Amino acid sequence: MKKHFSSSERNKHVICNALKQILNPNKNYSAIEVASGYGQHVLLFAKEFPQVTWHPTEVNKESLKALTEYMDGERSSNIKPPVVLDASWGPSRWKESLPLDTCDFMININMIHISPFKATEGLFSGAASILKTDGFLLTYGPYANNGVISPESNVKFHQWLQNECSEWGLRDICQLETLAHNNNMLLEKTIDMPANNKILLFRKVSA
Repeated sequence: MKKHFSSSERNKHVICNALKQILNPNKNYSAIEVASGYGQHVLLFAKEFPQVTWHPTEVNKESLKALTEYMDGERSSNIKPPVVLDASWGPSRWKESLPLDTCDFMININMIHISPFKATEGLFSGAASILKTDGFLLTYGPYANNGVISPESNVKFHQWLQNECSEWGLRDICQLETLAHNNNMLLEKTIDMPANNKILLFRKVSA
């Protein structure tokens, strides 16, 4: 039986549907997924978006091994072999690790709240160094907004994360907007998603 994250199974189709409202079906894209896990998202996205060449990445060795095996089994022509990428690395190491110099968009699902903040900082600086001008970074997960976490289920989830690791927890959208601004990106769109999650789309506005 394939390894999987139950949250990925629950959210992959709704994220896919949101992407259909963003991507042009007649345009070819190159995309990087940061923190691909076991590949549940990228395997679905590759089928639904054949005009996109997908580049999965992962830092966890167990996940990377499983991800590589699943990719080999699928033999999808528009998914490139997974590579090791630690989101907290600096931009120069991102470029050393990735098989492409630029990409049209980047996706990061359910990582920001369950990793140290330096991973989020690295995500934005790495995206700024790799994305083409007018490219975008799409993040998905639960967030605080203007210092407020809601509803109560997200408050409890944040507390659970903090108990698991003091460096984890829901990040504030305002904090992410500041990171984006410091890396030549702007928050262009916020999409409410099921289970009190959101999609945030950050657009790169200059080189």
